[in-house]
Amino acid sequence: MKVEHITYGGDVAIRKISDIYPETVEHFKAFQGGSITAPILKTPFTCKVTVASNIAIFDMMVGDDILTSNFCCFFREDSEAVQLYAKQLAKQLPYYKNKLLITPTLGMFIITVLVNPFAGIFYTGEMGLAGEIEFYIYDAIRRGL
Repeated sequence: MKVEHITYGGDVAIRKISDIYPETVEHFKAFQGGSITAPILKTPFTCKVTVASNIAIFDMMVGDDILTSNFCCFFREDSEAVQLYAKQLAKQLPYYKNKLLITPTLGMFIITVLVNPFAGIFYTGEMGLAGEIEFYIYDAIRRGL
């Protein structure tokens, strides 16, 4: 099973769920429970997850600041709604002016919107890890549906 990870106004990566190690699935198991706020162990991040029906949104946070908001689609029929939510947030942020959302090609995807680029300024070494964590949290939420 493949998941498309889209960064709003940026790159797209296709990831395979089967590439996630069982130990990693276990590590992120707390996020299978739906709406939850929990720290991501061994990182400066906290994640706040909101699940409604078959759609989920989660924020990666540093302290009280939202670094990214992530919009999750698990079924093709929810694709338009998830894209709309991401677009509504992005149009409120000045640095997304003239940036476009790449249209997902798969029915399972995550759209990452960078909300506050300054939230992670002191954790530049950890920023590359954020994308991996987002993928793992997406998978955990999917398993909990």
